Order: sequence, then structure tokens, then C-alpha cells
Amino acid sequence: MTLKRKTLIAISALFFSFSLVVGQTTLQVDIKNGSSSTRTLLEMKKIRFNGAYMIVDQKSNDSTLYTLGAIKQIKFFDPHATSLPQTTSNKAAHLEITPLPVMSEMQVRLTCDLSESISINIYDSRGLLIIQKQFTSTAGINSFTLDLSNLASGVYILKLDRNNSSECAKIIKN
Repeated sequence: MTLKRKTLIAISALFFSFSLVVGQTTLQVDIKNGSSSTRTLLEMKKIRFNGAYMIVDQKSNDSTLYTLGAIKQIKFFDPHATSLPQTTSNKAAHLEITPLPVMSEMQVRLTCDLSESISINIYDSRGLLIIQKQFTSTAGINSFTLDLSNLASGVYILKLDRNNSSECAKIIKN
């Protein structure tokens, strides 16, 4: 039996929900310049979006401000998991989405240490699930094609779920 908890993230006064498997205790924000920051969920009060910024409010009443355009990916994970090696979880080439911006089709490339079930969900700016796909990966580099030709131009969130982690990326559709 897998227990889940939910963390609500506000986007323009609407709510976007991430399902986190119990044990995923850490938020990591990777920035395009190669830097990253990590916070435990116990330190955090809430995550909110305000215009072009993501704000992580901490229980200590401190806040961290991220410019959305500078964020490469957002991940929730368990740093103490032993079922999957952690050696590739922080590499920049771990998850790659091309082309950006997307015109009609998008390639999602993912490096996996072993065969696993992959779930790719795409949400609109209101937090509504627009596309849901299931794949099975193999060890090594995997490539999945998603047809986004029916989507209107705008900003979307891709959420990739795998055995012990969730990763999110911003997608711009022209």
C-alpha cells in the first residue's frame, strides 16, 4: 500500500497539485546556469507562483525567489532511497525536452538506470491535466515523442513520475 500526500502550488490564484509518494522529502530546484538549491519539505511552508516568479516560503519566515525563466527543472525525491542509485539524479542531461519552444511534437529524453514505469502528465496554467501518457523505459537513454499539435499556444507544465521521484519542467508551446 502506497500512501500519498499532496502539496498545493498556487498558479495565478488557481491550484496545481503534485502527488508525492511518502518518503519524497526533498525539493530540488535546478537552475539553467548549473546551480541548484535543495530544501526539505519539513522546512517549507508553501510554494507559490506570482507572475514570472516561484516563491518558496519557509517555516522560518524566510523566502526564496526563483525567476521562472531561469528554472530548468523542479524535482521532489527521497535523498535516502536505496532502491535506485542517486548518481544520475542531479546530472543536467538526466531529463531533456526538445525543441523548446514546441511547435507540434516534443521529444522527452530520459536516462534511466533500469527498466521502470514512466508517467508523463502535461498540465495547463490553470492546473488542469491536459495529456497523460504511460511508458516503460529501458536501462540507458530513452526517447518519448508527445504530440502537442492540438494544444493552444501558451505555457504548460510537464510532470514526469518514475519509481522514486517526480520531475517538473516548463514547456512553451507556440
